[in-house]
Amino acid sequence: MTSKSSPRKSRRKPSGAFHHGNLREAVLDAAGEAIEADGARKLSLRALGRALGVSDAAIHRHFKGRDAVLAAVGHRGVVGLAAAMSESADAPGPLADRMVAMGMAYVRYCHAHPGWFRLWASRDFQEGAGDAPPAEVLQAGLSMTESLKRNLAMVHPPEQVDDQFRMFWGLSHGLAGLVVERAFRLVETDEERLEVAQAALHCAVAPLRG
Repeated sequence: MTSKSSPRKSRRKPSGAFHHGNLREAVLDAAGEAIEADGARKLSLRALGRALGVSDAAIHRHFKGRDAVLAAVGHRGVVGLAAAMSESADAPGPLADRMVAMGMAYVRYCHAHPGWFRLWASRDFQEGAGDAPPAEVLQAGLSMTESLKRNLAMVHPPEQVDDQFRMFWGLSHGLAGLVVERAFRLVETDEERLEVAQAALHCAVAPLRG
């Protein structure tokens, strides 16, 4: 007596969805969404695979593991941050207004991507981001640094530019953290927190107005 075996039901991804390396970008998109929803610590490659309809092995063809995905998401955000700041760096008008605009571009980007900000700002990420960042990430970081220093060099002597850069970057980063974590207690909404951050930047650049 013979029995017919049931055919296996195979999971099929949408036709052409992950051709030519698109899976890598799809993984980063899904990971970014997961991090924004639940935080970096809860990121699971298995859950990403289920969401995308692919196996863990397929993901591992593009990433060594979970830490590599987190590193790539973190690096991807740096490129986005640099792009958000780039328009302000060369905007016409007073230098003080340009510095405030750059600082607020930083703060607003982090506010719009709090999961990424917490990942990128963490000591674990800064000390263990895996392999060296891709060239586009290094270029993005260099672009942000150079644009800020170029503007600061307009009013500060060369020997002070590095310290002024650290001061302004630290201020922007700190304000971003206060907004993301809703640490400003005398206001109630995120929009008010952003306004407070902007007011602080205006105070910082007041000496540039002469």
